[in-house]
Amino acid sequence: MRSTSPRSAWTWAPLAVLSTAGALMAASAFAHFPFEDAYVTLRYADNLAEGRGYVFNPGEHVLGTSSPLWTLLLALSTWLGADPEVALTAASTASLVALAWLGGLALRKEDMPIASIAFATAVLFGFGRSHESWGMETPLFMALLFGVLALVRCRRIAGAGAVMGLAFLTRHEGALFALAFVPILGRHAAVRFGVSAAVVAAPWWIFAAATFGTLLPHALEAKAGDLGAWEYLCGAWALLPGDWVWSARALRVSGVEVAMRVAVLAFGSVGLWTLWKRRSPLLSLAVGAGLALLGLAIIGPAHGFRWHRWPFHLLLLALCLVGAEASSRGFTSRLRVIPVQASIAAFGLLLLPSTLHRYRSNIEATHEHRSRIEVYDEVIQRIRSAGLSGATLLTPEPGYLAYHTDNPVIDAAGLVSPEVSFGSDQRTPTILGELLQRRPGLIMARVPFHPQGYRVLLDTRFRGRLLVRADLWPDEPGAVAGR
Repeated sequence: MRSTSPRSAWTWAPLAVLSTAGALMAASAFAHFPFEDAYVTLRYADNLAEGRGYVFNPGEHVLGTSSPLWTLLLALSTWLGADPEVALTAASTASLVALAWLGGLALRKEDMPIASIAFATAVLFGFGRSHESWGMETPLFMALLFGVLALVRCRRIAGAGAVMGLAFLTRHEGALFALAFVPILGRHAAVRFGVSAAVVAAPWWIFAAATFGTLLPHALEAKAGDLGAWEYLCGAWALLPGDWVWSARALRVSGVEVAMRVAVLAFGSVGLWTLWKRRSPLLSLAVGAGLALLGLAIIGPAHGFRWHRWPFHLLLLALCLVGAEASSRGFTSRLRVIPVQASIAAFGLLLLPSTLHRYRSNIEATHEHRSRIEVYDEVIQRIRSAGLSGATLLTPEPGYLAYHTDNPVIDAAGLVSPEVSFGSDQRTPTILGELLQRRPGLIMARVPFHPQGYRVLLDTRFRGRLLVRADLWPDEPGAVAGR
């Protein structure tokens, strides 16, 4: 492929336009679909901005969020007067721009201009089903890692270490990515890299140790132990097509899943070999992604938490794109770089609105979405109309519902409640029995669950049920049916 001067603005223009315009389109499609777990972070941020401390429930110091940097950014925006959900959308959009731009630049530095624009396009289209977890910190985490890569290439080691410290504060597996960079830095540079990262992260370590008594989020133990390491890894490989592609219709086409796995193995191997021959720093990110996946396998969360695997899938995509372009050098070397990049970017932007609309419609039609958002909106209105916003609420999901009601929450999932800690679904009934002994004022449950001493305040669609403790609602109003 013809070389182009890196000083030419036209070399980077297609990527810049695609990253910015595409992220804004994604925001317009998914701004009203923040992920359940994102509201856990929002409640921490809101309490911090209002002066109640880094807490989910005022007075309970539990580290229930795994992303202190994301929480602090949202808290600062809220403290400055921004609406928290608007701030979440703005931060998510900016993170998506940065990820598409920096990830594309990383591949452009490998002299892979077609792979560069293809990577950014895939990110904006929601590769890895990433838009289903809109509002989470993962795009910022990956953008920071690509920022580390850019600084390492420039030999700005102290700056790279500082950004790695920020990545660690965004997601704790940043520590594994940091280890992956050590072999390519050399001893003295590795020390400077590590010291810079530690200086950035140390204030949080001190605060977390003093406030929560631990550096690890409570959610880590709550999600651990569902699967063995080998079972997790085998399942992750089996689920790879469904993790990469959101369209179930596409996956039902005969042979598609097999073809995807063959392509990943073939092009991923070529990409890995290409980066190895070049001793490319991008290889360190790929190794870090592998270490992060192994770390997940050791922890053993359920496979349904697919967003945890997204960093691995994103780096695997980068390897496959490098491998594909390296394998087709005979063809691509005869192409003009800028027109091809511009054509891919323009075609992507033309397809993006309709594709994102179908993606959003697909999410809206799922039982998971409707049984959460539609049911929870009914429950929120009923709690407010009944004047029960001060009652303690026992719920299996502490995000959307807790954020919009402001009720004190007992979280049966074990993310934010100090007394809940379990790793296997088999223990859930035992834990639930223990939690009921605390006699919460409200219980969000599924039909036919109805413990003694509680009355039905609301029966919702999708077999959801809001129960109220009898002494808080003594007039026996009966069940209020949902629409």
